[in-house]
Amino acid sequence: MPGLTAMAFVWGAGVFVNLLILLSIALVFDLTVTKLKANDFTNFTDDFLTSALSVLIITICLPPSIEFGVLLVACIASLGLARDVYGGIGNNIFNPAMVGYAIVLIAYPEQLAIWPGTQQSSLDGYSGATLLTEFKYRDNMTVDEFSSGHTIEAQSALLISAAFFLGGLFLLARRIITWHIPLTIIGFTTLLALWGYDNGSSLSNGSPWFHLVNGGLIAAAFFVATDPVTHPLKVTNQLVFAGLVAFITYTIRTFGNLPDGIAFAILLANCTTPLLNRHHLTRNDSK
Repeated sequence: MPGLTAMAFVWGAGVFVNLLILLSIALVFDLTVTKLKANDFTNFTDDFLTSALSVLIITICLPPSIEFGVLLVACIASLGLARDVYGGIGNNIFNPAMVGYAIVLIAYPEQLAIWPGTQQSSLDGYSGATLLTEFKYRDNMTVDEFSSGHTIEAQSALLISAAFFLGGLFLLARRIITWHIPLTIIGFTTLLALWGYDNGSSLSNGSPWFHLVNGGLIAAAFFVATDPVTHPLKVTNQLVFAGLVAFITYTIRTFGNLPDGIAFAILLANCTTPLLNRHHLTRNDSK
């Protein structure tokens, strides 16, 4: 909620409009599925809260006030294709929110590429690409030259990342999650960005700070990659999982065609979870 509030402060109330629409679609979807499957609404509230969490995560990935059809596809893909097809809550291999987001990212790239100008920097509702996209195609500008022209946007990105970081600290304090996955993603991304920084030349891939505060890295590290259903059970395997997320994200950001690779990084890392869990459980059985 701190992160969503910061996003609404920067980009306007359309962020919460997206959330309300997604929650409404999820409610209708869950009511329909429950009715068709067993007509038993005993655990409906708990099931819907799980769906609500998925659409909350989808919301933070999407530009504000996006078209209803995009929200509908994202929600149905997340709850239906990624969750219920695999047997329902707790049986899914892939993170449902990332499946929903990845599908609409592939299906509607133009709509997801355009974000409104920050309320602080634009009185006329200017729309444009994200900082990650603009940085990738900055036409031989040095990092300092690029940064000098995007001061307000960088401050807004920092505000949003800091808000998600505070939310993540709350999860840690309440022991809802552990530090292993978030810290590994943040730390390994920092190391990779240091390797590709090149002291800020026109060929630089961006500073560690730039990669940490722009895009959804902080939010994903605390709220997405820590999904207990889709990450490995053993702590050492969680470190491998988180390192893979960081590596794929950085590789897509710097060498791929997409502005950010977090969703695909998490989905690809999800593919390793059954293998890592099987290896861990097999070793325990042999003992």
